[in-house]
Amino acid sequence: MGDLGKRIERRLKRSIFGWMAGNAAPGATAPMAIVLDDVRRVLVVRPNFRMGNLLLLTPGLTALRQRLPAARIDVISGGQYLSLLANNPDVDGMIRVDRHTFTPRALRRLSRYLRTAAYDLTIDGARGGSFLGATIVGLSRSRYRVGSSDSRYRRFFNVLVPTREGSAHKVELFLRVLEGIGVPPVSSGMKVALTEDEMREADALWSSIGIPLGRRTVGVNLSARGLKRVEADHMLAIVRSLQSDGFATVLFAGPEDAEALAELQIRMPAGSLVAPPLPIRRFAAMLARCDIVVTADTGPMHLAAAVGTATVTIVVDPRSTDYVPLGDQHRAVVGGDHTTVQDTLAVVRELVAHARRA
Repeated sequence: MGDLGKRIERRLKRSIFGWMAGNAAPGATAPMAIVLDDVRRVLVVRPNFRMGNLLLLTPGLTALRQRLPAARIDVISGGQYLSLLANNPDVDGMIRVDRHTFTPRALRRLSRYLRTAAYDLTIDGARGGSFLGATIVGLSRSRYRVGSSDSRYRRFFNVLVPTREGSAHKVELFLRVLEGIGVPPVSSGMKVALTEDEMREADALWSSIGIPLGRRTVGVNLSARGLKRVEADHMLAIVRSLQSDGFATVLFAGPEDAEALAELQIRMPAGSLVAPPLPIRRFAAMLARCDIVVTADTGPMHLAAAVGTATVTIVVDPRSTDYVPLGDQHRAVVGGDHTTVQDTLAVVRELVAHARRA
């Protein structure tokens, strides 16, 4: 969203805040204890339009399912990536929102729907850091409405979990809130559940672009936003080096990379393969067929990790270290374009050796 879009969004927030304040449930004047054994319906709220922010919730959803196996767990989020929660055993229902949802009229409809659903427990996936998320939590009128104690939108919550000092990985922040209400963590791993049919389709596409099944393959993701982006020439040099090292490589790029990709393809070595544009779940299945994905900090980094593929993240912005996937099969190369191609290749080799040992 550009500067104009952000200004419009801020004005929209200010214009509807007064209406929301009068219609959302009031916050608690004292801390409220949650009786989890009485909870039958749970809503997790994350009205965000970035893939990574949705996938970062999935370890928390696993924890909720483990602690509340009989409860219905719904998620409300931006529609573009909501399908990534399909087939996830930790999710029973999905509520789609888009930018048109956040008008007074649409919010009134959403409010009526949420109250009819009668959720016992509603949790802000942004921990109270999002105006829109906190507003939806308040509109739900749930018996328990959970956010962080340092939220600027405290009035929308009646259960405020104390924050802990010190920085934490973005996955751990949501897990800490859940732990604060008696839901212990189970795993820090993100999750996207692919079907057998989706994997068979990926196998067919894999073969159609020229990669025999079973060939050790590294996916190289070109896409990233703003300061997180790695220069295209750097990624091209990585492709060349990986091919020299005996790996098959597949280049992944988003629609916004069309110009850079067209320029790169002229200079790519013979035999270089580029994945076609794909719907999000087919893209996920293609990432699942890679042994390793080399990427910047971006949505496909989270998606690769969520389907179980090892990742090597080239960290340009130091803040990205709080987003790099957690686990033994994930690595970070810190320094961005100041790192050498050999730095990245050394990490890929080490990761391959680690996988063989495992």
